[in-house]
Amino acid sequence: MKMKRYILYIIAALASLLALSCTQEEIASVGEQGDPDCYGVYFPAQDGTGDIQIDPEDARHFTFKVNRTKATEAITVPVNIISEDSGIFTVSELNFAEDERTSEVSVYFPTAQLGKTYECTLIIDDPKYASAYSSVSNHISFSVTRVKWNRVLGPNGETTGLYRDAVLRDWFMLQNPDYEKPVTIEERDDRPGYYRIYDVYDENFIGTLFNANASGLCIDKTYMYIDATDPEKVWIPTFKAGLMMMPEYGEISIGSYVADNEDFDASISSVYGKFEEGVITFPSGALQMKMENMGWYQGNASGKHRIIFPGYRAKNYDLSLSAGVSNEKGVLPVSVDFGQDI
Repeated sequence: MKMKRYILYIIAALASLLALSCTQEEIASVGEQGDPDCYGVYFPAQDGTGDIQIDPEDARHFTFKVNRTKATEAITVPVNIISEDSGIFTVSELNFAEDERTSEVSVYFPTAQLGKTYECTLIIDDPKYASAYSSVSNHISFSVTRVKWNRVLGPNGETTGLYRDAVLRDWFMLQNPDYEKPVTIEERDDRPGYYRIYDVYDENFIGTLFNANASGLCIDKTYMYIDATDPEKVWIPTFKAGLMMMPEYGEISIGSYVADNEDFDASISSVYGKFEEGVITFPSGALQMKMENMGWYQGNASGKHRIIFPGYRAKNYDLSLSAGVSNEKGVLPVSVDFGQDI
């Protein structure tokens, strides 16, 4: 999702253009250290940023850590809100006690509606409290959506489906490429046909695919989302798989090669998957893999990437012929193996 918080970057760019129009003396003054008495308040790196989905029953507020470099006295820091959703967000007071270097600030959104995404940036822009020249951040951004997810059950109450990867096999030497991982699938309550699976490429799955210890390869736990709202046009929005084969490659991401996916140009010829009889399949060319430091690569050349929902199975239309050795009369025995759905 593209965040409207890019407004911050636009503001910064405009400020730079204005600076270029100043006189040489004015430009020199911009490069000075700023207020020598600045308290150096900043937001450290932390969880809870980016695009966040919460259950409708969850508390409608987030709390963030805030630090400062100068802790000589007690202060109350002004925190401003940047959001196009006027009136949705309010922010608590940010207070530091004397000698206190770490504090917290909370942002509230009690009137946020179900299914709607709201975007917000908290910023400390008073130069008395946050330096404009610091390497640490004076703002923090997030989006939040209140969403209810329901576990998908099979016709007879089955609770798990199966996930088979056919992207990694195109680029890495897998020992068990056809292994299917049992998975729990959830469906978004307000968007029937929109699904998610948690931590698909976990340590156990990767370890089984490679028949090796994968503890150093799995770096994060993420959700994979599947848009099957149109069963004839199923696609996977690009997601980080939480998987890194080598540090120089960077983290692996996977997504569908379709115009709906913001990572690809709207003019491309989209290749969608299909959802039929409880099974999602993707044809060759439908998926792409990105290694963060290397770029995009086509995946699923075999067309075997699929997701089987709880209580269903994939149809088997395989047919194989094998010949034996002809006897003295020239009769050649032939064995035929039929898939169970032929």
